[in-house]
Amino acid sequence: MRRSIRKCLGVTAAACLCIAISSCGHSDNGNEGATSTIKLKTFQAASVVIGQPDFTSGNANQGLSTPGANTINEPYGNAFVDSSGTLFVPDESNDRVLGFDKVPTSNDASADFVLGQSSFTTNASSAAADGMSAPQTSIVYKGKLLVDEYGNNRVLIWNSVPNSNGAPADVVVGQAAFGTSVFACSATGMYEPEGIAITPDGKLIVADSGNNRVLIFNQIPTANGATPDLVLGQNNPTTCVYNNDGSGSSGSLSASNFSFPSAVWSNGKKLVVADSDDNRVLIWNKFPTSSFQSADVVLGQPDFTCGVYNNNGAATCTSGGGAEHAKFRFSFHRRLFEREATLRCRQRQQPGAGMEHVPDQKLSAGGRGTGPT
Repeated sequence: MRRSIRKCLGVTAAACLCIAISSCGHSDNGNEGATSTIKLKTFQAASVVIGQPDFTSGNANQGLSTPGANTINEPYGNAFVDSSGTLFVPDESNDRVLGFDKVPTSNDASADFVLGQSSFTTNASSAAADGMSAPQTSIVYKGKLLVDEYGNNRVLIWNSVPNSNGAPADVVVGQAAFGTSVFACSATGMYEPEGIAITPDGKLIVADSGNNRVLIFNQIPTANGATPDLVLGQNNPTTCVYNNDGSGSSGSLSASNFSFPSAVWSNGKKLVVADSDDNRVLIWNKFPTSSFQSADVVLGQPDFTCGVYNNNGAATCTSGGGAEHAKFRFSFHRRLFEREATLRCRQRQQPGAGMEHVPDQKLSAGGRGTGPT
């Protein structure tokens, strides 16, 4: 069985989180955070580093054999500061989220509590309510904490913001119950979700990356295995092909399909989706109200049918099946390496229901890898 290998999307192996200190606050998707904005200058240096003793170090877990309260191993996705000042940092390769009671003001600060692990010195993955596997984004909204897990194919929800080690989540989305991590192309399944966002009025948006779709829940789920209200990128909830042509088969790029969407943002009025493997960003000028709804604007390409990387604005381009030269970064057994490849086509087989998550990855001959065989 083979699984697609996670593309690091420009993230280096440096195991740290850098912070620019400002008197301003931060706002994100209208969630529970400060309402002012931070002003940065181009190439501005950070003031504080978390996970390392200084700005010139970058070893995973500071080169130690076990993690600690002050170490990090390949952080990924978005950290979040809630209205109380608590900082949540997804520490992906340590299978945990670090919690700081306040944003650190000095280097090498130790976290105050950890989620996904029972202590700061363990980093085993688990699909239990108090476990994690490759968490990527954390968000607090109206007293609830949400974390998406790439490795467990799910989103965890705490009904009250936790502040102690190993606090279990209350609700799981993407799985029928805690204790399983199957990936599935179904109305209630997920496959390698890479990003989440919440609108000011409480809609949950999930980049269900491996299923080539974006899921929208009209409210934050309160029960396990919830079904989304809208599905973007696919013409039905049981089809998960890349660049769906409207009939359930992979085809040309369009305003209504994706290939591995990796990040989402919304202010409740507009929706923005990073369509990773199509090398573009899609924008809906009005928040979608129907499944498979087309985007209004594309960034990174001259039109909705192009998908080449670093498009120079040419009126025409090769899309969907032409030769594309790409550089990919892979995280493989937690070792980072680069591979250059010329892709004749994208051949990603889609997951079937009921297949267990397999951490060991095999690289295919052409690019990111294939789905299970």
